Amino acid sequence: DSEKTLIVNSTLKPTSDVRVDFEFKRCELRLPNGMSIPIPPYGKGWFDTVYLDDELRILRDKRGDTLIVSRVNMPIGAFDR
Repeated sequence: DSEKTLIVNSTLKPTSDVRVDFEFKRCELRLPNGMSIPIPPYGKGWFDTVYLDDELRILRDKRGDTLIVSRVNMPIGAFDR
């Protein structure tokens, strides 16, 4: 397997019906050979959920960026260590 994986842990705190504050706490790059490279986490802010259903979420963040996220079925614990 030649895939690299970037894993980011963060805290999320809902502050209204649509707004969520976040702060990145930990980040690492996992390489195909099993090595993990820690990366200093950087960033905090908020995002508003502008659309949400069972398959799709659309967010707008404090910079005005729009993120469209679709659901992927991942096995429970896939990113745990």
